Amino acid sequence: MEAETAETAETDARDFAEIGADMPDEEEIVFDGKMKAAEAAALTSLMNDSSFLTRCSQRCGVEAVETAQQA
Repeated sequence: MEAETAETAETDARDFAEIGADMPDEEEIVFDGKMKAAEAAALTSLMNDSSFLTRCSQRCGVEAVETAQQA
Protein backbone atom coordinates (compact mmCIF):
# COMPACT_ATOMS: atom_id res chain seq x y z
CA MET A 1 0.00 0.00 0.00
CA GLU A 2 2.77 2.46 0.86
CA ALA A 3 4.37 1.97 -2.57
CA GLU A 4 1.08 2.83 -4.27
CA THR A 5 0.70 5.97 -2.17
CA ALA A 6 4.24 7.16 -2.97
CA GLU A 7 3.73 6.44 -6.66
CA THR A 8 0.44 8.32 -6.73
CA ALA A 9 2.03 11.30 -5.00
CA GLU A 10 4.79 11.39 -7.62
CA THR A 11 2.35 11.33 -10.53
CA ASP A 12 0.13 13.97 -8.92
CA ALA A 13 3.03 16.39 -8.41
CA ARG A 14 2.91 19.37 -10.72
CA ASP A 15 5.99 21.05 -12.15
CA PHE A 16 6.64 24.78 -11.92
CA ALA A 17 5.47 25.49 -15.47
CA GLU A 18 2.04 24.05 -14.70
CA ILE A 19 1.79 25.99 -11.46
CA GLY A 20 2.93 29.20 -13.16
CA ALA A 21 0.38 28.76 -15.95
CA ASP A 22 -2.39 28.69 -13.34
CA MET A 23 -1.27 31.91 -11.71
CA PRO A 24 -3.04 35.15 -12.64
CA ASP A 25 -1.23 37.49 -15.01
CA GLU A 26 0.67 40.31 -13.33
CA GLU A 27 -0.81 43.74 -13.71
CA GLU A 28 1.35 46.00 -15.86
CA ILE A 29 2.49 49.06 -13.95
CA VAL A 30 2.20 52.25 -15.96
CA PHE A 31 4.27 55.15 -14.66
CA ASP A 32 2.41 58.43 -14.74
CA GLY A 33 4.05 61.86 -14.58
CA LYS A 34 3.86 62.01 -10.78
CA MET A 35 5.53 58.60 -10.40
CA LYS A 36 8.27 59.51 -12.88
CA ALA A 37 8.98 62.75 -11.01
CA ALA A 38 9.19 60.88 -7.69
CA GLU A 39 11.58 58.32 -9.21
CA ALA A 40 13.78 61.08 -10.66
CA ALA A 41 13.86 62.86 -7.29
CA ALA A 42 14.83 59.65 -5.50
CA LEU A 43 17.62 58.95 -8.01
CA THR A 44 18.91 62.51 -7.73
CA SER A 45 18.94 62.18 -3.95
CA LEU A 46 20.93 58.94 -4.13
CA MET A 47 23.40 60.33 -6.64
CA ASN A 48 24.03 63.33 -4.34
CA ASP A 49 24.62 61.14 -1.27
CA SER A 50 28.41 60.88 -0.86
CA SER A 51 28.30 57.99 1.63
CA PHE A 52 26.08 56.01 -0.77
CA LEU A 53 28.43 56.69 -3.68
CA THR A 54 31.45 55.72 -1.58
CA ARG A 55 29.80 52.41 -0.74
CA CYS A 56 28.92 51.86 -4.41
CA SER A 57 32.53 52.58 -5.39
CA GLN A 58 33.75 50.00 -2.88
CA ARG A 59 31.30 47.34 -4.09
CA CYS A 60 31.03 48.04 -7.82
CA GLY A 61 34.23 49.87 -8.62
CA VAL A 62 34.98 53.52 -9.21
CA GLU A 63 34.60 53.21 -12.97
CA ALA A 64 31.06 51.77 -12.69
CA VAL A 65 30.01 54.63 -10.39
CA GLU A 66 31.51 57.27 -12.67
CA THR A 67 29.69 55.73 -15.65
CA ALA A 68 26.41 55.80 -13.72
CA GLN A 69 26.96 59.43 -12.79
CA GLN A 70 27.47 60.40 -16.43
CA ALA A 71 24.23 58.68 -17.55
